[in-house]
Amino acid sequence: CWLAATSAEAQAQDQAQAHAPMMARSDHAVEQAAELLRGELVREWTVPALARTVGLSPNYLAACFRSRFAMTIARYRLVQRIHEARVLLAGSDVPVREVARRVGIRDPHHFNKLFRRIAGVPPSAARLALSTTK
Repeated sequence: CWLAATSAEAQAQDQAQAHAPMMARSDHAVEQAAELLRGELVREWTVPALARTVGLSPNYLAACFRSRFAMTIARYRLVQRIHEARVLLAGSDVPVREVARRVGIRDPHHFNKLFRRIAGVPPSAARLALSTTK
C-alpha cells in the first residue's frame, strides 16, 4: 500500500511539473491580453482575434482570463473604458460625446447608459464630483 501511495504522489508531482510551463505561458498570455485591452481601448477586440494575438485558443483564453480577473473579457474591456473615461472627465473639459469617442464607444447615449451602469452616476455628475475633489 505504501509503495502504491508513494507512486501515486510521484505521478501527481510529475504531472504538476509538466503543467507548470504551460500555466506560466497561459498566465503570461492572459496578462498580455489584458495589456492589449488597456492599451487599445478604441479597437474592437474579438476573443478570437485576441486569442490569436497572444497564442491561445479562444475558449482557453476566455477561461483563464475569467479565472484571473473574475470577469469576462468583454466586461474587463468595458470597465477599462469607463475608467479611462473617468480620467478624461476629471482632467479636461472635453465634451462627454468626445470622451465617449476617445474610449471607443461611438454612441453617446449608449456611453451614458454604460457609464451609469458601471460608475453608478451619469458622466456629467461624475465630472462634477471629480472636479470638486481636486
